[in-house]
Amino acid sequence: MDSMKRTIRKAAAAGIILCLLAALFTGCTISNQEAKEQKKWVEQMNEAFTDDHFKYQGAGFDILGGQAANEARVKSEKYPNEEIFVWGPSDDLTSNYNSIRYQKESEDYFRDYFTNKFVCDDCKVRDNNLRRASPVKDMSAEEYVQNYLQMKYVDIIIYRKSGVFPDSEVMTEKIIDICKDRDEICEFNIYCCKDKTSFENAENTCECYYHLSMHEKGKIDTLRYESKEQSGTVFLLRDYTW
Repeated sequence: MDSMKRTIRKAAAAGIILCLLAALFTGCTISNQEAKEQKKWVEQMNEAFTDDHFKYQGAGFDILGGQAANEARVKSEKYPNEEIFVWGPSDDLTSNYNSIRYQKESEDYFRDYFTNKFVCDDCKVRDNNLRRASPVKDMSAEEYVQNYLQMKYVDIIIYRKSGVFPDSEVMTEKIIDICKDRDEICEFNIYCCKDKTSFENAENTCECYYHLSMHEKGKIDTLRYESKEQSGTVFLLRDYTW
């Protein structure tokens, strides 16, 4: 009898697991109607950006790995190696396309911005946020930078041939001022380097670097600092608000 009960419990457990898996995978694929709707989004991109051509590559993916009804993957003729997305709903389409085609202009803007904030011999910037959304609209670089560019996921290398940089207290105040000036959620790395280097090697070759993390406007979660002159990470700010 006990053996029978164990068998029944195992069968019931297996049934529950199968039901859960069925429910999970039922939501993994979008419907034909949703796919047709996403293809219309791509048509709208072709109408908006006439100097490029786009093809529908299928639905995007949600956090569980299933297909997302509100995200479509797109192939661009001008930028074939870039991951391009368009997001619904149909009456309010956005895409990361402008962040890709205006990456250079974005980096130029940030370079000028940080050059004015820090005394340096040179400054180099990499904008890593190529999934930044803006309307499906053939806007100018100036409009994109002014209205949609965010200082999030940006790497900055500041060069000084002397190798002498402001101390961490001065840099902390400058970074706070930048966050207040931008009035947005910022996240960036600043590498202070004596010699020219790549972004991939900046952390290992710089004199010091700062990492800023924010998740809401008006609040710095952390500002971390590392330097050749000391071992380990120093938290200059935690939960700093204004």
